[in-house]
Amino acid sequence: MMKKNDLIQDLTTYHSLNENQERNLNKIVEISNKFHEEADLGLNNSLVIDKNTIVLESSHQPNFIPYPGTFKKAFLLDWFREKIGEQKGDAIALYGFLDQNLSTASLLYQNQIPGFKKTGKKKIGFNIGKDSSWKCFNKINKPDHDLWEKEINGIKEYYLEYAKKNNSKIPTVTNNIDDIDELLWKSYERAGNFSDVNAFIYSKFCREILDLNINFFRYSDIHNEKLFVDECRWILQNLEKYNRVYNNAIESRGLNIKKAAEFQIPLWYHCECGRKIPLFAGADNSSVGECLTCGKKHNLFLGSEYEWVEKYYDKMGLNAVMRDIVFSEGLGESLYISGKGGSLEYGIISHEILKAFQYNIPVILSWFSNDYYIGAVHYYSLCVLKNSFKIQIKDILDNSTNDKISSITSDISDKIQLLKNNGEDFKKIEYKYNNLINMLYNIQKSFASVPSFYDLLVCTDLSSIKEKWRNSVEISDIETIEKSGTYAIISDVCYGTDFMAGISPENICLIHRNISSLGGFE
Repeated sequence: MMKKNDLIQDLTTYHSLNENQERNLNKIVEISNKFHEEADLGLNNSLVIDKNTIVLESSHQPNFIPYPGTFKKAFLLDWFREKIGEQKGDAIALYGFLDQNLSTASLLYQNQIPGFKKTGKKKIGFNIGKDSSWKCFNKINKPDHDLWEKEINGIKEYYLEYAKKNNSKIPTVTNNIDDIDELLWKSYERAGNFSDVNAFIYSKFCREILDLNINFFRYSDIHNEKLFVDECRWILQNLEKYNRVYNNAIESRGLNIKKAAEFQIPLWYHCECGRKIPLFAGADNSSVGECLTCGKKHNLFLGSEYEWVEKYYDKMGLNAVMRDIVFSEGLGESLYISGKGGSLEYGIISHEILKAFQYNIPVILSWFSNDYYIGAVHYYSLCVLKNSFKIQIKDILDNSTNDKISSITSDISDKIQLLKNNGEDFKKIEYKYNNLINMLYNIQKSFASVPSFYDLLVCTDLSSIKEKWRNSVEISDIETIEKSGTYAIISDVCYGTDFMAGISPENICLIHRNISSLGGFE
């Protein structure tokens, strides 16, 4: 357990930048400024970079309107930047978009919002052809105008329809949805590819809704501007050691990650067809790779000491662990905000390599958090529960909902059995029974799904989100994750809602949890 104030104090003196790290940081600010101009974000307040600048960073692939937890990474960056400033330290918050990732993950172009159906969710977003899923995401065209308009308008109409179903006179949905719609369209119109559409949306939400002071950038621009060439060259000159430590970490920590093959280089090469190719150190100071899509063989002469890596660098990309190594040492990072998925396992490997090379090792922190609120679909589900089962809010709060439901369904089931035994027609009442059971699944699943940030934005007071997150972080301590040696804030967020005025955020949280855990209907 660690107090946040202790971590903040530690960060103010955690690491002093060397001259190379200062140069790299100034360069990444230039790269960020380019992104901000393209996305129409405006430039951040000027900060003079020197050896005392505290570097905070996070990154994520540019998903289509991701779930709230992804935005909380950006919030934490800005929160620590502010707190360090209060300690009279100068910190810069960097957030990178991994736009060179393959397009295989559906979250890049699709997401979900709550739906009153058996899955509890409605898909939103777009499709890309199977013949394009192997391409880097920044090589995928943005949806054509008509398709974009149809989907965005469809999402908007979906929420307006639920507002009508709820007989809602509350302006939250109608007011918020127009503001969000405008940001989505601005992002679409300024973007040149699908990756930029998503990155612009994310950064605009952070800037214009959450009011976060962050320097956003694209990883592809890192390579186009040939930043961190020296750091990559040094690792490649020590490739055998790098791969040995990499594989030892996987084996000793029992990680579910594929080991590095002999002579494998921790850089991707981007084929002209758009695919990423793994590289291997070959004979005659070359690095070789073969494209699995177009079949082209690439033979890159990098030099006996990898002195020619710069020649090909703008067509390369870092793998997950190499990213951690290069950024940690190349920028002299003090804090990295991680997610709670596979990045933590890669972080274990990165930590071992950084330690073996005596490189700078940043503090790794995550925020494990659920969001509890009553959105438009949630409220509709509660209305169905009330009308069909006579379940009141007090029943949900005292957790007697399951008992009441069981009593109703058992009575109907007994009637069906009695009719069967008497040889009477039971189809009508059986239809009613099945309909009620389906309703219960729809209700439970609509609360159990993890939706896109869009749902929270549409259904809550926009101005309250940042303050809710701030309060949740500030009342929590920092826990140690023993397996990874990293840290985490474990704190849920409960929101008030216009749909249920007078119900406290704490009771909203309880309603959400109790409905999500309903079960045993049949």
